[in-house]
Amino acid sequence: MKTLEEEAAEWARRNIQWSDGFIAGANSKWVQAEKIKAQIEVLKLTHLRLSVEGIDKVDDTMVFTINELEKQLKQLEE
Repeated sequence: MKTLEEEAAEWARRNIQWSDGFIAGANSKWVQAEKIKAQIEVLKLTHLRLSVEGIDKVDDTMVFTINELEKQLKQLEE
């Protein structure tokens, strides 16, 4: 028969392994989402700066890229 301490230690080992796997998976998606958010922010700020300076040569490409990144972000958050 196991002691209360042995039961508690076994329970903790099982749950720590499960939670580590869960947290690693969640963090992975969270990290990806944060990277995409940062890319979107940089592109939007760059787009704003270029439009203020009257440079519209890359406008369509930047807007398309921002839209694609926003789609990726939405998929990650679902």
